[in-house]
Amino acid sequence: MRYSDISDQLFETYINSIEQQIEDKKFFLSQARNVVKSLRSEGSRPRIISLEQWQDFLKKPMFFPERSDPIGLNMVSASLVSRQTTTEEWLHYMEEKLIHMQTMIGDQEHINRDMLILIELLEQRPQISLVNSPTLESPSQRNHRLHLELEDFVKNYIALDLADAGESTEEVQRDLIILLSRLVHYDRYLKTTDFQKSTRGLFRLLLRSNLITIHKERNIRYVRLLDFAT
Repeated sequence: MRYSDISDQLFETYINSIEQQIEDKKFFLSQARNVVKSLRSEGSRPRIISLEQWQDFLKKPMFFPERSDPIGLNMVSASLVSRQTTTEEWLHYMEEKLIHMQTMIGDQEHINRDMLILIELLEQRPQISLVNSPTLESPSQRNHRLHLELEDFVKNYIALDLADAGESTEEVQRDLIILLSRLVHYDRYLKTTDFQKSTRGLFRLLLRSNLITIHKERNIRYVRLLDFAT
């Protein structure tokens, strides 16, 4: 005999036992209701019960529970299965919440690191200005000087921080100079997608510092440097 046949027979036997137990309980319940009904009808005729009869009655158990109650076991099993299902759903929900919280914490840690870099750079900028600030210069000279200072700033600070093991500092420096030049010259076609892996840190830094604005046209997001003249 196959295992599946044995399982089917056991399941059928179990179902038959449950059905028989239900029928027995219905019969006992019907008998109990009949007794209660007859007692209520006899309530108008007082009966004298002695104390000895009452004590003897209390010594007798009112119900003999079965050692193996299929109905009770089935109800307990159904309750445990329902509780297990509810618990698994709750655990799955909490796992999704945990992943979301971990992502939020990771993003906040990135923001905190970017802000620390920005604070350090802002603290160093007055020193650079005091050392390299000339007394008299023409607009073209000032423009040239500021361009050199920007390249030096990118080379010695930003590129070193954003470069990783996969890219050289020179490559990152070149990409940063190109993007900053496009920002300074207010390139109308500079998009968020132009900030590749090596320059995403610069994008986050500028965005968190409110130094750039983003507007969307036809599902394309363009980046503009904040116009300080307006």
